Amino acid sequence: MKRIAVVGSINADLVANVARSPLPGETIQGESFAVHCGGKGSNQASAAGRLGAEVAMLGCVGDDAYGRMLLENLRSSGVDVSRVSLLESIATGTALITVEKTAENRIIIVPGANACLGETEISEWGSTFSAETILLVQLETPLSTVAKALEVAKEARSRTVLDPAPARRLEKKLLAKVDYLTPNESELATLCDCDLGPGAPLEKIENAAKSLVNRSVGAVVVKLGSNGALFVSENDIQHVPGYQVVALDTTAAGDCFNGAFATRLLEGFSEILAIRFACAAAALSVTKAGAQSSLPSREEVEAFINEQGQPYEE
Repeated sequence: MKRIAVVGSINADLVANVARSPLPGETIQGESFAVHCGGKGSNQASAAGRLGAEVAMLGCVGDDAYGRMLLENLRSSGVDVSRVSLLESIATGTALITVEKTAENRIIIVPGANACLGETEISEWGSTFSAETILLVQLETPLSTVAKALEVAKEARSRTVLDPAPARRLEKKLLAKVDYLTPNESELATLCDCDLGPGAPLEKIENAAKSLVNRSVGAVVVKLGSNGALFVSENDIQHVPGYQVVALDTTAAGDCFNGAFATRLLEGFSEILAIRFACAAAALSVTKAGAQSSLPSREEVEAFINEQGQPYEE
């Protein structure tokens, strides 16, 4: 069966909209508050599900109101949640998020049940993976679990996509099991231990990505926000332009990108065409508030691309 398997976090996002984030020791008044369905794993699963892919979610939630809300939302996006464990002894993971008027966000993750997703569960779900599966993983669950998921997936000849967020250094042994690494600029800087400040030239970003390919990563897709994405592999380097939109909330834009990218790969499209589609989906997502509430449908993405006059077919 062709499907996307997502191993990762499932969080309730507690979101406060503010004019600006508070300074240390400062109390400010928020403008609004909402609870959204989130978690990088759950976001990517929902994104792919809404775009029409067959998706299985592997993760953990608490047996509480947030956990039940998150599972129901995944189901509504067409995601198979039969491999999500409902835990009685620990709370569902949460993310505390402030969203500024500029649409920039700041996020604090409290792992909760996500920390209980272990290697044993991945081994038990080994039959989920096959040569027709694409694995999506992130770094909001234990690193040993991520490594095990990559190992099991590669043994089954699945293609693997790692979103290295939250940012951290990773060993070559783990990177060697990654077919597509999808950092943003700050995550790329952490992975390469280099300086990639705001407005870093594309050549510098390209060189950093090349260094990861030299460390056995199959290919690197650097997410550049409104500037699109940069694809770097051993034999190819291409910059895919982004779409210009008025951003309301950038939460989950990168997750939307990954879900859309994997969906198009699963459908047999080339990496570049998959990236073009993912850029369009991510651009649409920032025009709405929230994480999963902002994720577009396939019809919305295709209509948006047609309106922009930038076809994504070869």
